[in-house]
Amino acid sequence: MQYNREKIIQASLQAGCSREQSERIWALLQQDERKSNRLLKAGYFLGALLLFISSIWFWEQNTHLYGKNGFFVISLLYTVILYAVGMALKSNALVREICIFLSAASAPLAVYSYLWMNGKWDGSMREDWFIVEIITLVVAVGSLWAFRFVTLLPIAFTALWGMCWSVWPSALQETYGPFSSMFCGISLLMAGYLVHKKGLARWTFWSYLCGATALWSGLWLQESSSEWAYSMQCIAAIGFIVAGVVSKRLVFLGFGSFGLIMYLTSLLHRVFPNATLFPLVLALIGAAMIGAGLFWHRSSTRNT
Repeated sequence: MQYNREKIIQASLQAGCSREQSERIWALLQQDERKSNRLLKAGYFLGALLLFISSIWFWEQNTHLYGKNGFFVISLLYTVILYAVGMALKSNALVREICIFLSAASAPLAVYSYLWMNGKWDGSMREDWFIVEIITLVVAVGSLWAFRFVTLLPIAFTALWGMCWSVWPSALQETYGPFSSMFCGISLLMAGYLVHKKGLARWTFWSYLCGATALWSGLWLQESSSEWAYSMQCIAAIGFIVAGVVSKRLVFLGFGSFGLIMYLTSLLHRVFPNATLFPLVLALIGAAMIGAGLFWHRSSTRNT
């Protein structure tokens, strides 16, 4: 629903509200409208992604009908047409953003089909993946610089995360890839924090989400045979939970809670495989955490 500021304020004044109260009513209505717009935007992008995935699935299942050359032509046309439609639709910002997003997301498919068409693709070679990732990163960053669409960030971050693994030779990826992923994650989290400090809050969500994903993937994909590695994962999970509580970021709470659950599950299988009371102890700890959260919420509500 679209609200008219002057009409809302005028109606509030006629109803006996002060000017300050009328402004507050308008601000609340704007918050509701932004929330509904975010839900609508999420629905549009989810539908667009489903269409995109289904089309890729269809192409992959029917490659024998049009061959390698046809696959490259179709993927290239898909990328170019979506970009052209996004450039032309200047009156509809949301549809334009979706088209540019899908065009950038199609770039790795076009690069892959080109390499495959020329017989240069071997999925086991890190050089092939690195070429796809670097071109995808360039396309995403270029589109981001040109259009300032925040939804292009996950494409750039995904390509950057993939490069953290592809930069290592195949024999060293399992050893050093997780550390590169953790470094990438920490860098993205720091970048998100700095951007948030500058007042650009709408750019921070994807930085935090992709940074947390890269950090956790590095933590869980490294060699975890020692108790020290498991302890570091537990400390990281608790740190994420604390950061989520302090910063009020659900993404940190989600990753921290998931990591703590994974650690406790591994602890159950490694240390207490035959302990009957261990699940009961975990249940009591969980109930105590819920109770502490409720008590904290009620206390903060009373203070405000």
